[in-house]
Amino acid sequence: MEPFKLPNMTHEEIENLLIYGDICRIAFFDQEHPYIIPFQYVYVDGGVYFHFTNYGRKIKFLKQNPKVCVEIERLDDVLRSYQFISLKGTLDFVNDKKEREKAINKIRENGRQKLSPAFLSVHGINPKEGWNYFTSEKPLLIVKLSNITEIVGLKSPNQII
Repeated sequence: MEPFKLPNMTHEEIENLLIYGDICRIAFFDQEHPYIIPFQYVYVDGGVYFHFTNYGRKIKFLKQNPKVCVEIERLDDVLRSYQFISLKGTLDFVNDKKEREKAINKIRENGRQKLSPAFLSVHGINPKEGWNYFTSEKPLLIVKLSNITEIVGLKSPNQII
């Protein structure tokens, strides 16, 4: 029997998923096994950005090896319809003031519109602070997916999403 292969997503479908998605998973290199954790991300001016806390294993892994794989998906309730993309690249700290500010503003905007303040705890922020905490004046660590070497986008047959 010939294996069934999922259809590739078009460039437009990949772009839409990047724009309208909220949560992704990043796989970091560890010594023996990959280390994978979820993140809020934003897509700004063709770049994928993340806010990292400045503590935890991810920072150690990132300093040892900045190569990562980012996975973003969209599913319906019964998995009748799904899309996912995998992006391989490196994570770089964003130091440019204007680029950093755009990413922070988008994180705040997306958080306010789509996520509960309770989600702020994932960012290492007390939910009582609210999404207004995200300003460029705060010492927020912003990271960008760069040097993308591979993008794979697959979807369910007869995509309905």
